[in-house]
Amino acid sequence: MNPSPQQARRWILVSMVLLLIMAAYKSASGKTVGGEGLFKRLWGVGMLGLMLSAAADFVPTLAGPFALLVVVGYATSGGDAAISNVLGKVSGQGGPQGTRPGVRVPQPHPGTNP
Repeated sequence: MNPSPQQARRWILVSMVLLLIMAAYKSASGKTVGGEGLFKRLWGVGMLGLMLSAAADFVPTLAGPFALLVVVGYATSGGDAAISNVLGKVSGQGGPQGTRPGVRVPQPHPGTNP
């Protein structure tokens, strides 16, 4: 299979629409993982679509099928947790518990060895 850039962009568009529908459904039904809201999910889908659309111009044989694979992965029960974990790390919420993004956490200083 060797899709053209136009076919890859079409696959990406269909995949992103499906992801948006699934994200809205999961947020409306309360089946979210990690407590993130609809805005964060839509932002993540938009960023993914932007990156895949740019990749479709250079490597359409990878970008188009990868977009379809992301949709299939998101539809599974564990895929939702994987995507929310990635979104948490991208947004800066991957630090120590109870720490807001942008807050500096003091690091231990090396001492003398006993």
